[in-house]
Order: sequence, then C-alpha cells, then structure tokens
Amino acid sequence: MQNDAGSVAFIASAASAMGYYSSYTDGVYRFDASSGTIALIARLGDPVPDLPGSTFYKLFDPPAIDPSSAVIFHAWITGVTYQGIFRAPPATPVTSLVLRGDPVPEGGGVLFKRFVAPATNVAGTLGFRADNLSGLPRHEVVVLRNGTAPETVAFAGDPAPVPGGGVVFTNFKSPALNDNDVVVFPATLSGSGAANAGVIACQR
Repeated sequence: MQNDAGSVAFIASAASAMGYYSSYTDGVYRFDASSGTIALIARLGDPVPDLPGSTFYKLFDPPAIDPSSAVIFHAWITGVTYQGIFRAPPATPVTSLVLRGDPVPEGGGVLFKRFVAPATNVAGTLGFRADNLSGLPRHEVVVLRNGTAPETVAFAGDPAPVPGGGVVFTNFKSPALNDNDVVVFPATLSGSGAANAGVIACQR
C-alpha cells in the first residue's frame, strides 16, 4: 500500500545466499519516498518487541501505511497469543495494536481470535475485520480503533440497514476507511426479500 507522500509498505522474500538453493525469509518493508531508501520493519524469526519470548513466524495480507509512514501489518507469532496487528512508525520499534485474546468491544467478554487485512487513514484510525471469535455465535466483526479505544462497527447477525428491515449481516469482507473515519465494507446478507450482498458505509 502507498500513502499520499509516495511511501510504500510491502511484504517481500529476501534471499540469504545466491543460487538455486538460496534460503528465503519473508519480511515487512517500508520504501521511504523522501529518501529513496528501503527499511526492514520485521521478518520471520524476529522477536516481537513488546511480547518477550515471542517471534514473528507468518505474515498475512498486504500491510497498510499511514501519512506518517507508520506501517500496520497482520502477523502470526509464536507464544500464547498466536497472532495480532502491529504498528511500526519510522525509527521506532514495532508495537502491538490488538492481539488474539484481547476483548472484543461490546462483545460481552468475547475475545478476538483471528484478524484479516488492516486498513488505516490520514488520522491514523485502524479498521479491520476479525472472525472465528471466541465464545460468540456472531462469528465475525468489523472494528475501528481510533487512538487507544477500539469500537465495534458491526457483528455478523446484527440488523443491516436495508429498507423494510428483517435483514442481517452474515459475513464481511475487509473494510476501507476514508480520511473522515467513514468505514466502508462489503457484506453478505440474509433475510426475507434481501439481496445476498451489499456495500455498507458507516460514519463513526
């Protein structure tokens, strides 16, 4: 993903040796448009700075990058938390934003289990989808995190804003954000007379 300054966040494999039998290690990188340089953010096997004893072991989804060139990425990690969403501003260590086992906002004690494709905007607001929630029949959720306080946008099973009512969300795709914190997400729907899918916009 690219921000307005032209800086880019990406995942790539780097070879440790030349030739057919090179060893490749995936990593998250940032291209800084102002300096023309590429910086390593984290690679598989690196320690997770704020989770002692844990290391990154699998990277998922394209990373996001905000206007300050902070990179936001989703990774699996070793240890009891297993995965999370992480943030790395320039020249600053990686920190965790949300982890498996953290409470789902407005979830009544339900915990996050798996994350998908984070998005961000000019204000640094984070948007993401989580699924396979622990202990909740409503198995998916779309969440915004502005500052330190996450909030739920919609759960699977919640009423969808469809004329006539009687329609609920069943599944979500990853959300996008604009710079006014309007979150947009594709969703599948169910209910009497409902179309089976829609794109939802919500101002938070």
